[in-house]
Amino acid sequence: MNIDINNEPENIFYTFLRDSKISYVTAGASGLGLQLLNTENDSYKILTTNNENVVCSKLFLKLVPIYNSEIDITFDFLIPGRSNMLMYSSLETTFWSEVQKQIIIYKETNDNLEPICPPIVYTECQENDKARTFIQALINQHNDEIEHDDTDDPLIVIYNKYKRYPTLKLGIIAMGFTTDYVPLYIAIRNNRTNVRVYLELAIYELLRLYSIGYLHGDFSKSNIMINPSYNYTGSNSGRAMLIDFGMTYEHNYTDRSILAILNNMLQTRVPFTNVLPIEHVNYKWLQEYITATGANIADTFKELFSQIMAHNSLMIDMIQNMHPDILSQIRSYNGTTTNNNIFSGGFVSNIENAPNEMIVQTRPKNNMYIKQANTISITQFNSIFNPKNLDIFKLKDAYLHTLMLGDKSIKYGTKQIDMARGGKKRRKRRSTLSRIKNSKSKKRLRTYKKRNYRGRKSHIHR
Repeated sequence: MNIDINNEPENIFYTFLRDSKISYVTAGASGLGLQLLNTENDSYKILTTNNENVVCSKLFLKLVPIYNSEIDITFDFLIPGRSNMLMYSSLETTFWSEVQKQIIIYKETNDNLEPICPPIVYTECQENDKARTFIQALINQHNDEIEHDDTDDPLIVIYNKYKRYPTLKLGIIAMGFTTDYVPLYIAIRNNRTNVRVYLELAIYELLRLYSIGYLHGDFSKSNIMINPSYNYTGSNSGRAMLIDFGMTYEHNYTDRSILAILNNMLQTRVPFTNVLPIEHVNYKWLQEYITATGANIADTFKELFSQIMAHNSLMIDMIQNMHPDILSQIRSYNGTTTNNNIFSGGFVSNIENAPNEMIVQTRPKNNMYIKQANTISITQFNSIFNPKNLDIFKLKDAYLHTLMLGDKSIKYGTKQIDMARGGKKRRKRRSTLSRIKNSKSKKRLRTYKKRNYRGRKSHIHR
């Protein structure tokens, strides 16, 4: 079935969930990750340059415990095949901040159909009663291959906590994946010979994130997803995506050297946890990679950047020629019509003066580090971009509709929290002050300030 334009995001998501197979993927300090697999439901569609599977038959679902009036609550459980995990509850404002960051990062890096992260297709913050019903449904459906003791099964542990603490809420974020993405630690376990390739693909996406002004904050192997057979460099060598932006924060570094950037990732304390990544076992993999690669690290990523750019440029040029309105409509939706991501040379500032060793360049097609790509035939192009001979224009519309469903659920959720905080009143006060400050009449502004000062002074004397 295709998305009904009159249907609500919640109805579409719960219809997808109802017949899904549920399995555990990963867990971290800020949430539990599940896979929803539904091969019979084609509600969500994703458009990339590598469309082996445009139907989103797999969603990644993140569960975030949320507290508002109680102490921060800790969850202790065992993920099948992994060691014990600790998860902590978050403030509701922190949850919605994470959602907003992910949608911004997705849009800012999706000009050329290869974003850093998956798109949010649905999000919601549930009250305790609804949360318990939702968790119970997941327990009934989940398809865990390993027998689990109820005392440490993640979903059962969470459900019992929600019974014990009746004001706990539940944040859910559903993201669209195609079928072949797995966490980095699983990709490494399944294919030891490609470990270095997967690590470099992961680091490449972290560099892209840095280039738009963010540090991830929690770049453990659980928060990096790998598609081992994705055609990202002109060969089926794999593709990485980042998830879990609960600890992501903006940076003001101006470093252009790849080694300096990676060291900044390791040696900057994460504001939310005060953790120094270089001292934490979860991020040891990046330190080990830097040590093993040594002085060749810049050349390694110049080469990878060159391969990705050459292949992506060919694909984007063919898409422009074959389907000229697709990218313009998607870029219009993204609000990135000027092509300001890493593939087209964007950076937060001063990119014109970047030294040669930087991965981010202003005009990639003219850069000395970009390989001269070969031409690509229509047959080759169709084998990558449109193998099933789908109606590309209908696919494009369905893809945009998928993204808009996520937008709609986000806007509803943030509106609810704004109303709870009395956002309208605060906006009114700010707008009044803004009108006075922006007024041409300096006399009115001086009068306003004097009255405020007198009021504060009289209050003090009382």
